[in-house]
Amino acid sequence: ENLGGTIEYNSANGMSTIRLGNNLVQLTTNSALVYVNGVAKYLDTVPMIVNGRTMLPLRFVIENLEGEVVWDDVHQTATITY
Repeated sequence: ENLGGTIEYNSANGMSTIRLGNNLVQLTTNSALVYVNGVAKYLDTVPMIVNGRTMLPLRFVIENLEGEVVWDDVHQTATITY
């Protein structure tokens, strides 16, 4: 949302829908199947709910929204560029 996109969660089917610019990423809790702009892809780590919060694979989402994630192992931080 800080990048100007929207995130919607449908609790009935567990789907998270993320829109940014012309890109659409749809992920379902506990499923490796993801849709990016209508094209099916598969995750190696599935979205899950932890302590009532939906956890999504950050790198996958950002890169499929045409962004970049750089991991700094020394400081244990991720820098996102869009």
